Amino acid sequence: MLRTSLVCIAFISLACSAPMASGQVGAEPATAPKTVEAILGNSPTFEQLQGLFDKRYLEWTEIMKAQNDLEEPQWVPPPSDEFFPYFQKAAMAGEADAMVWVLDNSWTSSMPRIELRDLKLHCVQGLAELGGNKHYLKTVAQSLMNEWDSETAVSWSTADQILRELNFKADVADLETRALLLFARYRVHESRPGTMGDALALQILKTLAKDFANTGSGSQAKGLLFRKQYLQVGMRAPYFSGEDVDGNPISLRDYKGKVVYLVFWGFW
Repeated sequence: MLRTSLVCIAFISLACSAPMASGQVGAEPATAPKTVEAILGNSPTFEQLQGLFDKRYLEWTEIMKAQNDLEEPQWVPPPSDEFFPYFQKAAMAGEADAMVWVLDNSWTSSMPRIELRDLKLHCVQGLAELGGNKHYLKTVAQSLMNEWDSETAVSWSTADQILRELNFKADVADLETRALLLFARYRVHESRPGTMGDALALQILKTLAKDFANTGSGSQAKGLLFRKQYLQVGMRAPYFSGEDVDGNPISLRDYKGKVVYLVFWGFW
């Protein structure tokens, strides 16, 4: 019995280690993609970097789409972190489009927080010095606005100064960009501790709602202003009218003095 067991174990071991015969179905071992340096060398140009990154990013989006169809999808890190040192080097050398890339992809970086904050500040200031390029202005505004509360964000006073200076560089007729810069200032002041920050944030919202009403940022400002003025805890709810699920007209006035439970939902 022992001899038979040993023979079986030996047979199984040989079968597992032997190469698969032709005609048998088996999964090919996954091969890791070549590194950036292996493909582009030690000193790739910005165009080469951007082209390879775009290719890898498209492949990553396809992988994530496939993950969404699984019962237990898994997060796959984007390819940005591998490219980050190369774009960082180009950004520090003054390449404007590399600065844009760094700001857009800073959330994927594994750099120490202080170093990342200083790099982002370098990129923001570098793009700000280039003047009225609409794309660069919007990149700066989005970067300062979207990360106003992150640990790698620049200080509110520096951010506010940069945004105020950029407002003078923007094309007077370009209301969308000017409104975006102003909305970024609102987000910066909203994060500033103390009542002075709250007052300035409210004043910026009023300016946006009045002077930039037809822009995307102006529309957001009107909604935020309404919320601050009428939808704070302890305030009387504003009256509104509409239809219930059966199409019957309803008005909040009809329920005055009663406890009302409201549920809002929608699709977008």
